[in-house]
Amino acid sequence: FRLFNSWNEAFELAGNSYAASGHFFHEVYRYGDWALTMPLLLVELVLVLPILKGQTAVLLKRLIGAALISILFSYLGASNIGEHGALLLWSCWLLSLLPFLYIARILIQELSPEVAQQGAPVDRLFVCARSLFLVSWFFYPLANLVALCGHGFGEVGLVTFLVGAGIADLISKCGVSFYVYRIALLQTKQREEK
Repeated sequence: FRLFNSWNEAFELAGNSYAASGHFFHEVYRYGDWALTMPLLLVELVLVLPILKGQTAVLLKRLIGAALISILFSYLGASNIGEHGALLLWSCWLLSLLPFLYIARILIQELSPEVAQQGAPVDRLFVCARSLFLVSWFFYPLANLVALCGHGFGEVGLVTFLVGAGIADLISKCGVSFYVYRIALLQTKQREEK
């Protein structure tokens, strides 16, 4: 099993287009990447805010745990598309969506009062960072829902998903980190002025 050969094994060139060969296209690298970067983005979002001592560790455990559970169920569902019954696929989709919604609730409801205390400029930057994080991560449940409704990704659907996932990854990793940097820079400037 080599990831590099996965595409060549999963799809065969037939004339001018690719056709599914019946082998699974392995995306374990993508889920490994998410298992590292999504929790780290959440850590960035939390650590840039001066949250009351004692709350940071608990909050990060909740967010990181939910992120890893979401990614695990997403991987289980994606790796079984076309191989098992619809009940397993819909269950994995729902079980990956629930932790995402939990994360969204924490970022929107629980952190908003903390952010508001930092002033309007920090609040605006945090809302942008949070929005980019949530919108880019929501791409995956939405794309998987499209695949489930269409009973799997065809060749064009898979390529579309991979291009969209690449764009969503770029938005989340670069965009969120950019806004976190801006928040840290602004807070440093505010501390120096005091």
